[in-house]
Amino acid sequence: MTNSIGIHTWKSAADVLARNRYNMDKKSVNPNAALDKLTEYDAGKAHILTAEGDGAMNHHITAAVTTQGAGKYAVPKEKLQGAPPLFLIHSSEKEKSKEKKKTGYKWYTEVEITDVLGREHKIGVSYLSGLGPDVVEEIMHPDKAYEHNPYGFGVATSPNGSMTRELMLDWAIHFVKNLPDGSDGEPKQGKGEEAVILTLDGHISRWNMHALIYMLDNNVLPFFMPSHTSMWGQVNDNGANLSLEKHIQNAAANERMHRNSAPVSYHNRLIFLGVGTHIDSEHRALVLTGTNIAKHGHYICGLCPFNPLNINWTGAISTLGQREKL
Repeated sequence: MTNSIGIHTWKSAADVLARNRYNMDKKSVNPNAALDKLTEYDAGKAHILTAEGDGAMNHHITAAVTTQGAGKYAVPKEKLQGAPPLFLIHSSEKEKSKEKKKTGYKWYTEVEITDVLGREHKIGVSYLSGLGPDVVEEIMHPDKAYEHNPYGFGVATSPNGSMTRELMLDWAIHFVKNLPDGSDGEPKQGKGEEAVILTLDGHISRWNMHALIYMLDNNVLPFFMPSHTSMWGQVNDNGANLSLEKHIQNAAANERMHRNSAPVSYHNRLIFLGVGTHIDSEHRALVLTGTNIAKHGHYICGLCPFNPLNINWTGAISTLGQREKL
């Protein structure tokens, strides 16, 4: 059935299946910050060496984290279908990188990428290293993606390492690219196939018209939560983000408790390890109990199954005006 907002057979929100519901939220995944919570010793606080060669400095990393109502996660190396993989955003000072390249700083090497819209990008190779055997090879040779980028990370940079309106289009392309392709027996999703609903908060970085049009063109229907409701309405804030943070903390504690400085690739490696154990624990819980953190988050926010009288919203309304109970 073709409708004004895409191709689907839903007559009401209650008809939308768990596999067709997604949520995205941005989450800081700085291994530095994770380690700071684990130790009081300055010697244990690692700083990162930027790809531009700026020396030891704090480096901000943001992840666009996606969850699915069915609680599944896409893992390219295992050919598993589910919520598209993390999209990482590293901080990068472009002007300094230009200056370093002029002076012949050899560490900073760029790889050129052309996306599905024909746009050309350049990104420092070091921002990609540590996320798998060779993410650079995965970009240059997409036919070997599973081998070189097992968790399917998307990678980009911004001046401060945060999501921007410009990068929202890059994330939208990453999201659409990694929607279920039908290889596991479930219906294929995206353009000309099953529609999906994507829930987002109203952060200014989401408001990229090109990204919204691209999603609609690919049968992704974005819905924005009302302002100031993410405390109880944002799915990922109900456990998924915290779980990912804890797994990265554990990786930081196990791998480099006493490192004083490390290259980008080393911190990427910590994220790689943390994401791996996070997804493994989620899939294990889903198999053993029928639910997990991502699935429960959709449930208590009333998205799946659709329930206007869900736990979170009912609780928020009942405590309206009672600041001490928030």
